[in-house]
Amino acid sequence: MNVKKSLLLACLAGAACVPAALAGPEVENNVKLAGDIDLRGGYQTRATAEVYDNFTNTSVTIRGGFGRSRVADDYNFAPGPWAATQGTTSGIGFAIGTGAFAPAQTVIVKIDFYDNFVPTALAGANVYQGTLLGTYNSGPINLPANTLSGGVFFRINDAFAATFTDASGAFVQETQDAGGTRYPEPLAATAANMVILNGLIVGSSDGNVYRDTNADGFISGTGTTDVRVGTGTPLREGLILQLSADFATPPPATVAVLAPADGLTTRTGSTNGAGSVGGVAWYQIDVGGVGALDSALTFLDMDSEGSAGDVDFALYNANGDIVSIDTNGGSGSNAQFSYGTGRRAAVGDGRQYDGRHFDQTTGGTNEGLNAGTFFLAVAPAGSTFSGSFSVTAGATPAAYTLRINTNVNNAGTFTSVPPQAIDVGNISGPSVNFPAVTLGRFEDGLQWWQFTLCQDVTDASGLFFDINAELADDIAHEWFVFDSNGNLFAADAGSGPGNRPQLSFGAVSPERAASGDGSGLPFAGQDGDIPPGTYYLGVAYDGFSAVPAILTDGRFHLRNLGGSDGFSFSALGQPSFTDSGCVAVCDPDLNQDGNADQGDVDYIINVIAGGDNPTGIDPDFNRDGNSDQGDIDALVNVIAGGACP
Repeated sequence: MNVKKSLLLACLAGAACVPAALAGPEVENNVKLAGDIDLRGGYQTRATAEVYDNFTNTSVTIRGGFGRSRVADDYNFAPGPWAATQGTTSGIGFAIGTGAFAPAQTVIVKIDFYDNFVPTALAGANVYQGTLLGTYNSGPINLPANTLSGGVFFRINDAFAATFTDASGAFVQETQDAGGTRYPEPLAATAANMVILNGLIVGSSDGNVYRDTNADGFISGTGTTDVRVGTGTPLREGLILQLSADFATPPPATVAVLAPADGLTTRTGSTNGAGSVGGVAWYQIDVGGVGALDSALTFLDMDSEGSAGDVDFALYNANGDIVSIDTNGGSGSNAQFSYGTGRRAAVGDGRQYDGRHFDQTTGGTNEGLNAGTFFLAVAPAGSTFSGSFSVTAGATPAAYTLRINTNVNNAGTFTSVPPQAIDVGNISGPSVNFPAVTLGRFEDGLQWWQFTLCQDVTDASGLFFDINAELADDIAHEWFVFDSNGNLFAADAGSGPGNRPQLSFGAVSPERAASGDGSGLPFAGQDGDIPPGTYYLGVAYDGFSAVPAILTDGRFHLRNLGGSDGFSFSALGQPSFTDSGCVAVCDPDLNQDGNADQGDVDYIINVIAGGDNPTGIDPDFNRDGNSDQGDIDALVNVIAGGACP
């Protein structure tokens, strides 16, 4: 086994390394958006947004010519989701400019934040009272001449650490020159002025601005909306400060608190029923045990199977960040989440429960869902989801059924089924086409091919079977081969041309020439011998699995971590043999209940008629290219003891 293959398998088996690093160029740098792709709200790390702008009158062209450079204003986070909460600043924005005909100059903007504001003042006392929460100092700002009409807007992220409270807060702004001396009483049309910009109208104040009217260092207790520049005409006054903050947003009211026991838990309700909020039903999901993780062989599946209406799912963590969104991963238009390890049979035409989802907010835990508290939004179809538990409900209320299936509490054993795959059939030469598949982002970025090998391809036999990806899009991707027992058999991340994967089984010599432009390795049996059997070849941008014994107890488990989208991948198999060597073999137990009987006949009749196919059979049982009465007759014959067609 070569070093490349050994390292990749070790990563997948849980060693301390990152499989994506073997994929060559980082896939995230090659993002290809297919139409209006859902970017999942950016997977916000927390509720960071503009939360305050103290001016709301957009009908007036605003400029504030301040008689003194020291002014004060109050703020409040209402209206909005941050009312009655507290958070820490993550950014600050303000504007400053010079008056008409004023020369270029250097200023410093200093802003003090207090936790209380009282719009009256005792003699010799400032209008603001309380504890100083934090101070922002801009440092020297070089202003060009005559910027009164437009001003210069400054936006600073991570400005300083100060906790805001939604109360009668106060900020006090001082404009200083570079030496720290306050500007003197301004003269008409010649002095520095604050230029007022209107941004996002979030939060509120009482509309007044308080200022140092006589340059004694104290801010007047009388608020005003007018200010005179020298003896000039009164100008509308306002002082804009834009704040963005980082909040631990309070969770929504929940319909129920669920700590799912192992097995199936079911709840029913309506998106506009009792306990719903804004047309959305919320559930607090307390994930117990160690969570739904590959390394623990645990899983957590959620779906809306059996619902009378059409609903969408979004799962949030306790901070209000989006963990996952799904609209129709289940049968029909039903929603589905699947976290953790393994692969469980699909319902109808839905996707398998394959552990494809993972918590992208954790910054490194990519193997499923950790134990903890989460919030599930069940919303009508067409809803939109964003951070801070924000949901805009779809127009049509829906009755729903919520099903949760898990083993997180005891990590019991479970059966993994083979993946849903494109079957390329029995391998024989001169070539085998693996049809093109298109990958999406994250949970949509994994596809499978299935092939059956009846020859014993070994170095000793002199036979070989090579697979190349020279016709695939020129972007890094990875291949993973699982055997019929669900164990990882081989993998490659970039041995082929242009960083594409390739596989080579069997004969070491003579070497077969490298494919494509020749930049990859020659084919020389680098992936070892491969015995007869059915195999599943998965293709992903960044495949990942932390199943502890993936080489001996792999459970067909693999998920994609890549955020690229829309690339198409194909493969070409080149066996050295033209006779597949396969003897007709068939399994009449189509419904996989352990018996070959009338139930299997009923099953194939239903599938041929267009019904559900949860075990994923090919209804062309007699292999004549059609799904019809002949397949039913062939199945009846085999059940009665006849030969496979």
